[in-house]
Amino acid sequence: TCKANERAVFLSDGFREAVRELFLSLVTLGEGTPDTRRRVRLSALSSIEADPRAMESPLDAYGRHRLLTFDRDPGTREPTVEVAHEALLAAWDRLRGWIDEARDDLRVRNTLASAAADWEAAGRDESFLLRGARLERVASWAETTTVSLSTGEAAYLRASVERRDQERAAEAARQEHERALERRSIRRLRGIVGAVTAAALVASILTAVAVDQRGEARDAAAQARNAETAQLAQRLGAQALVEEDLDLSLLLARQAVAIDDSSQTRGYLLAALQYSPRAMGIMH
Repeated sequence: TCKANERAVFLSDGFREAVRELFLSLVTLGEGTPDTRRRVRLSALSSIEADPRAMESPLDAYGRHRLLTFDRDPGTREPTVEVAHEALLAAWDRLRGWIDEARDDLRVRNTLASAAADWEAAGRDESFLLRGARLERVASWAETTTVSLSTGEAAYLRASVERRDQERAAEAARQEHERALERRSIRRLRGIVGAVTAAALVASILTAVAVDQRGEARDAAAQARNAETAQLAQRLGAQALVEEDLDLSLLLARQAVAIDDSSQTRGYLLAALQYSPRAMGIMH
């Protein structure tokens, strides 16, 4: 009966793909137990992104052949659909092959569907979005999987990826800002070092100039003192020549030599001695 029904409704590749998506959505995978049928809202099936309108034909065809059962959700009263007989999951070879081929994909999609439902129930709170390595695995899986996502699952995955991209962009902007600040700090540091170096050089030059100036000032002062001393000695020597008191004259001449021992002051002393033979005797 299953094979006859299959031949009756499989008309095109597009229809075949819609049938595959339909029945894979109506299976709950067993973990160490047989797979079981799953009741699904019709609105969820019609939102599968592959081709929403294409889902209407297999629903109608398999409903007419009584392989699908339609009902309403007890709580929300929304229309639902499920496989009519659980034995069909094992008896229909083609469906069995689809399930086995897509088992890993179905596990990932069921996990994604559960997370998307929690996200919707929480008012699309961002804290429910996928992140990190888990998001990377699911995003990579979505690019290669052969099962279609519902619009809700796809929206959840897109929101997770967009939030990741925003965080990456923000992190990249933060790092660029830090690098700009670092470059600015380096430029400022170089400017400060240059200014300090220039200031040190100027200070060194000024210090050298000041030392030279102090040395020149000391030399000038010494020269001035020497000149004053020489002048004083000359005045004393000149006074010795005109002094009538021979003892005082000799004393002044000797003091002039003591202050500034020069040829001129020695001349004053010799002249004073000439006026005092007694002093000459004493000197000898």
